[in-house]
Amino acid sequence: MKNSEYLEHNLKLKFNMETEQLIDRETLIKTCYISIL
Repeated sequence: MKNSEYLEHNLKLKFNMETEQLIDRETLIKTCYISIL
């Protein structure tokens, strides 16, 4: 595996983790919002 490929792979992993956290946060907010209503 070349260095650039390794970096790209890490970036993708990081990005995926961040997107998952974003989705989780949205879901949490929606859930809270719904339970308030």
